[in-house]
Amino acid sequence: MLVSMKQVFLSYKSTPKERAMADKLRRALEDEGIQVWVDKEAIQAGESWERVLQDQLEKIAAVVFLIGPDGKVSEAQRDEATAIFRAEWENPEKIPLIPVTTGETDLPPFLKQVAAIEVSDIDKGWSEAAKQIKQSLSGAQAAIDAPSSGENEQKARLLEIEQFANSLKSDFYSKEKLAR
Repeated sequence: MLVSMKQVFLSYKSTPKERAMADKLRRALEDEGIQVWVDKEAIQAGESWERVLQDQLEKIAAVVFLIGPDGKVSEAQRDEATAIFRAEWENPEKIPLIPVTTGETDLPPFLKQVAAIEVSDIDKGWSEAAKQIKQSLSGAQAAIDAPSSGENEQKARLLEIEQFANSLKSDFYSKEKLAR
């Protein structure tokens, strides 16, 4: 089964509140038998986080993006997404992106095309979110095992990558305008 052979990468903002939510989600995922990889714990001083992430990608079944109540991702989360999209560009094996939100929030542009899992009760809702993630992973494995129309999937993924790149450009230009 996919969840026992691979891991999910849990991406979250490094604020105390979001770190606490990530810990709850991690425990719930582990209770479902899903291994969780967190770059913040795996990277040693002096190592390139991007290189470590690139090496880890072949072991990752999905990336879970935890989006807090403000609906914003951190610069590090954007960098992680960029590294994942870059790796897929070179080797187009799709790595599912699974956004997990806490309450109603707008997703960042690179996740807008993906159905999110909403955790409405941040004290008790993590177990249900972990079950939904496990179900998504099982569905992703079935899709990998089934014959597919690879060209359509590749086009859809390239569109996602293009939208992500455009969102980065938009962020860059809006920050540049604010700096002026």
